[in-house]
Amino acid sequence: MILPFILEQMHCLLKFYLSGTDVELNAYRSRLFQVLRDLLKNTPNDNMKNLIALHLIKVVPTQNVMELQQWLLKNQILGDNNQPLFQLTKEARYEVIKQIFRSKEYTRSAKQDKLINEMKKDFSDIDVINQIACEACLPEMEKKMQLWQDFKEGKKFN
Repeated sequence: MILPFILEQMHCLLKFYLSGTDVELNAYRSRLFQVLRDLLKNTPNDNMKNLIALHLIKVVPTQNVMELQQWLLKNQILGDNNQPLFQLTKEARYEVIKQIFRSKEYTRSAKQDKLINEMKKDFSDIDVINQIACEACLPEMEKKMQLWQDFKEGKKFN
């Protein structure tokens, strides 16, 4: 059970504690991305694969962000030479969509299209929660303030 702890700590280090230029941080992300991709390729346990896949999605480096669209289209994480590594779960698909929402490489309408397409699949309360999470990933402060206001007023969150 040490692997989940290590993965979470590595993600936190990248997100909150490592300092450096964007280029240096992206280099860290690239190395971690490759290590996790290799680990995913060689892990026989499905539960562990799911955990690794979720962390892999969270550390996609800038130069690989366009791969996310392919992952969604094929519903799997692809390795080198487009070999399938992991069948995306609903949770993993939403992690991919959140990364797309954080990215500057996609237009807002492309982001919304991916979210709407996902919400059409087996709609549940999980989709509503993830819709809010995706919207919170948008960089515009106005959107974040609107979500906060909706939360305080009890809209969307009941």
